[in-house]
Amino acid sequence: MSAQTQIVDGMIECPMCHKKNVLGSDNCVSCGHDLEVVPARQKDQLSKSLLADAVSNLDYHEPIYIDIGATVADAIRDMFAGKHGSIVIRDGSDIAGIFTERDIIYKVLGQGKDPANTPIRDVMTKNIESLVPEDPVAGALHKMAFIGCRHLPVMEGARCVGIVSVRSLVRYFAEKIL
Repeated sequence: MSAQTQIVDGMIECPMCHKKNVLGSDNCVSCGHDLEVVPARQKDQLSKSLLADAVSNLDYHEPIYIDIGATVADAIRDMFAGKHGSIVIRDGSDIAGIFTERDIIYKVLGQGKDPANTPIRDVMTKNIESLVPEDPVAGALHKMAFIGCRHLPVMEGARCVGIVSVRSLVRYFAEKIL
């Protein structure tokens, strides 16, 4: 943050025209002035943290499981009850895939499929990418950006110990930056 840029009442005050802007704005909506809020020193610190901090430091949640024989409606019900955007699909004791809120939109509703009559195995994401607790946070961020997903399982051997979501990364960045 430049010496003159200030955060007032949760808003960024432009040092040029003194108009208040939404926190996180890149430029002033009134005059277009650059509202850089993360100083170079803090950016360097963040870069180091992304590489040094392990995925195990993220606030990820316990996985929700459903059997591969379930329907999409069953998965949606369990996801809603657990208040999570993903569910891990099991085939016996093995992990067969993951099903997310995006799958609901694109693979089910977007294709005109009936959730009550659509087997989860037909619309789940198979061959899922995953993380291990020792992976750097930067690795999680890179995988999500590269494959275009918002949920990644954290694995210890063949066991899923958690799900890292975009929300986990947002919390991480908020703690580091704000």
